[in-house]
Amino acid sequence: MIRYDQRGHGLTGPASDGGYTRNAFVDDLHMVSDALGLDRFVLVGNSMGGSIAMGYAIAHPERLAGLVLVDASGAPIEREGGGNLAFTLAAMPGVGTALSQVIPRSLIERSLSQSVSNQAVVTSEAVDRYWEMARYPGNRAATRERFGTERVPFTAEAVGAVDVPALVMWGEEDALVPYAAATWFTEHLPNATLVSYPGIGHIPMEEASVESVQDLRDWLSSQGITEQVAERGTCT
Repeated sequence: MIRYDQRGHGLTGPASDGGYTRNAFVDDLHMVSDALGLDRFVLVGNSMGGSIAMGYAIAHPERLAGLVLVDASGAPIEREGGGNLAFTLAAMPGVGTALSQVIPRSLIERSLSQSVSNQAVVTSEAVDRYWEMARYPGNRAATRERFGTERVPFTAEAVGAVDVPALVMWGEEDALVPYAAATWFTEHLPNATLVSYPGIGHIPMEEASVESVQDLRDWLSSQGITEQVAERGTCT
């Protein structure tokens, strides 16, 4: 399995060109896959990563043996109330600017807690990891810029043109990206399978790790994709 930190996330730091559009993230993914010599691979994305994965599938379907969307953003579905406090604050111009200067650990803990239904994953170690990565030089300002960038939802026509085997995995209690988005992706992707998780929130790969891994393996097997090939060629 291949994973990398997106621009403005983790240890990558802010974008040198200051761009945080979906197309910029898709272009980064294309460069990563080219640099690693991945001619054909299974692409997995969660949340914003799912939106990037969907965007990549639209732009480069010939490169994908499979597409896995895990509670992916990008569907034209509006969230009704609730959500994530940190994300809400980051999207507010004045408050977002303040958060680019300082971000309390307590806010990160509350944000993670609001994102999941299985609170067992909200450990001190997990909170510290999110907090440290959020405070990596340039990441706070990058987050503010990203939330200030216009978000354009996918169209049914664009998604419907992607005839790539797809697995849609979703926590039924997701407070960030509603379950209706899972239905939307499944209905419009021509070759999609939906797996849902009752009592699970935004990150089923952590909240229901055993079940979600088995579901992924079963789906890969059903598509004739071996785990060895999938693990060599998966970008998240």
